[in-house]
Amino acid sequence: MDRFGNKVTCNPKIKINKNEPIRLLPMEDIDPIYKYAEGSEESVFDGQGGVKFSSGDILMARITPCLENGKIAIANTGKLKGVGSTEYFVFRGIKGVSDTNYIYYLLNTEYMRQMAVNSMTGASGRQRADLGFIQRIKWDFPDYEEQKRIASLISPFDDLVSINTKKIQTLQEVLNELFREWFTRFRFPGYRTSAFVEGIPENWHTIRIGDICSFVSRGITPDYVDEGVIVLNQKCVRNGKVSFEPSRMTDSSKKYKKEKILQFGDTLINSTGTGTLGRTAIYYYSKKTVTVDGHVSIVRADNPLYSFFVGLYMRNIETYIENLGKGSTNQIELSSNDIRRIKVTIPKEDNLLIAFNDIADNIFNQIRVLEEKNSNLIIQRNAAATRLILPKG
Repeated sequence: MDRFGNKVTCNPKIKINKNEPIRLLPMEDIDPIYKYAEGSEESVFDGQGGVKFSSGDILMARITPCLENGKIAIANTGKLKGVGSTEYFVFRGIKGVSDTNYIYYLLNTEYMRQMAVNSMTGASGRQRADLGFIQRIKWDFPDYEEQKRIASLISPFDDLVSINTKKIQTLQEVLNELFREWFTRFRFPGYRTSAFVEGIPENWHTIRIGDICSFVSRGITPDYVDEGVIVLNQKCVRNGKVSFEPSRMTDSSKKYKKEKILQFGDTLINSTGTGTLGRTAIYYYSKKTVTVDGHVSIVRADNPLYSFFVGLYMRNIETYIENLGKGSTNQIELSSNDIRRIKVTIPKEDNLLIAFNDIADNIFNQIRVLEEKNSNLIIQRNAAATRLILPKG
């Protein structure tokens, strides 16, 4: 039996020069479904704090509840070094001794994650795993070639997840481009024979979001719904979609207004905070009992025909929405009235919206199916890892 720290490089020293190009990789960019995390944006190193790592290193959350939620990923930052949360542990295989892919799957087993959780110390709600404890964990490491063989049997699950993820990204890009083509550039079907007045199609008009969305609300109010529900927070709304991983389940004794249970086609907008203000997502999921906390607004179209249009419009003006926020540096907020007053140019007749809605509905259904496949693949991957890595009996 070997100690983990004798077989794996833990928190390797990485040198990054000031003003050197880097890729930032915050905690929210790690999704337990995906093996690789690319980071949110390129930047230059300012010499300040943050955990440093190289592309190919394993990042593992050390703080609650991120560790329990399985925030572990392999950094994929290309030729750039990375800087991320100080709440990461960084692990790296040793050539000829330990394979990084094997280590990643080992850390993802329930056994190793529970060992890390058991090592946590600190105040409630801010507990952190103990690296020294993890380094002392005894494990019967197979030889290097056997580690690579085991990892090669598990990695096809992640390869399929990557393929599905690229399909999802392509579908999202196609739909967004179609939206821009029809409703921003006004190159919709039949535009060549349409009359334009000052650059706007003659049979279109400019209205406010509040004219077609009668329900704009933020926060949860106890009432009516007699069951526990999933509550989404501002971390759940990112990259134009909803992530359920940071959500919480309420106590079943609480009640919530029926109208605040999310409906298919609702648009969610982060309405408080810095860095997340103005982020939007369309709710296209089949989960029945989901609401939002006080940091997220719900925009619901009067007519379902406008739902996807409103959501994609908001997605395309996220920076504008962010700039509507008011308040101090630590307490910037976006009011419901600010959302209601946003102007939008839209066809007066329904034919074009019906055609777009049919396309969008089909695409979102495809995306939902692919996301469900990914979730199932991760379950199968973890089961395979448990079978191949953990000792028998």
